[in-house]
Amino acid sequence: MIRADSNHLAASRPGELDAAFWPLSRNEVDRCRAAVSEYLRRRAAGIQVCAPNDLIVHSGDDPRPSQTGKGWLTWSATSNQLPCLRRSGGLYVSGQRCRHLTLEEMYGFMGFASLPIFAEKAALPLYKFDRAAFTFWQYRRALGNAQHVAQVGVIMTSALASCALLEAPV
Repeated sequence: MIRADSNHLAASRPGELDAAFWPLSRNEVDRCRAAVSEYLRRRAAGIQVCAPNDLIVHSGDDPRPSQTGKGWLTWSATSNQLPCLRRSGGLYVSGQRCRHLTLEEMYGFMGFASLPIFAEKAALPLYKFDRAAFTFWQYRRALGNAQHVAQVGVIMTSALASCALLEAPV
């Protein structure tokens, strides 16, 4: 799954990729390293951060100060939650695993039965990607802040089950 996703991603990426961290570009690797360094600095200073294996960073964010600002960082370190999946560019990278999150993982986080374990637990058919039909980025943009309709159904059912009929005032 990871190799197929990496090949699919690399086929749709212009520019030079970093051979050691393929299919990430050198700039993405530099920004991710800066984010991991900031994570380690905060952890060493006793600031509460997520567990190392839960660290997810956005490769488009650079925490280092620049001429234009103080830097920006979208990550799971302080919230202990997956950062909002943006429709625009940039990859989500696992800090400990040094690899991008696959389409299957990102769609799974949004409620799609894209991994066998998710499909089994939800009793749904496995959501499969036709990598010949769409590029990695087309699939990624389609995800955006989407949620599978089954997830919305669970949320709505919970909300309705929490409601009570009120008597009209006399």
